[in-house]
Amino acid sequence: MNKNFVVLDPIDIQISPDAVLIQSGYPDAGSASEGMRKKVCAVIKGVKGVIEPRGGYLLLDEADYEGFDLYAGAERIVLALATIGESVGKISNRLIKDGLGATGFIVDAAGTIAVEQTADLVEQRIHEDFGKAGYKVSRRYAPGYCGWALEAQKEILGRFPDTLGVNLTKSCLMIPEKSLTFLCGLSHNDDFSSIKVGDCKKCRQKDCPYRKEPFNTNN
Repeated sequence: MNKNFVVLDPIDIQISPDAVLIQSGYPDAGSASEGMRKKVCAVIKGVKGVIEPRGGYLLLDEADYEGFDLYAGAERIVLALATIGESVGKISNRLIKDGLGATGFIVDAAGTIAVEQTADLVEQRIHEDFGKAGYKVSRRYAPGYCGWALEAQKEILGRFPDTLGVNLTKSCLMIPEKSLTFLCGLSHNDDFSSIKVGDCKKCRQKDCPYRKEPFNTNN
């Protein structure tokens, strides 16, 4: 196995009912009824029983940077992968097919929160591991963010010695659906000025689901 490839399996995650409610379309978790909150909690319990959160990261050798021009100025580049397996997608699709669309939608929302948290914990591990070596770590960035083409998934997954069961369709969507890839840049001096990505304050995509900063109306 590539010495630069680190697998995190399993990953222990907690799925927040508030996060699932907001992912389901509520403007804030407090606006949901008590009955809906109980339903969401029941769904989360079921989802936690079937998901398989795991991930990994790969420190690229400098010879392998081709295809990642957005990060050309980073000292080093880390590729990362997170997935929760295929069970949530199958359950959600079956519920919708059986006429239980509302429940299926909540299951899907819980799966989205689960894979996002899995990615958060992979990113946290990257910060911890490379922080010990004196590196600062940039904000993560992924295909689909701010117009970065999904075709970049090929470049990312193609570098991994083991994709942890994640594959791509011809249109570069991931299978299982609840999977994520992303990049982080590394720098000893905390200078990421050459990395022209992930700046939410300057982004013109108002409704981006990955926004970390409020939309700037002056953009």
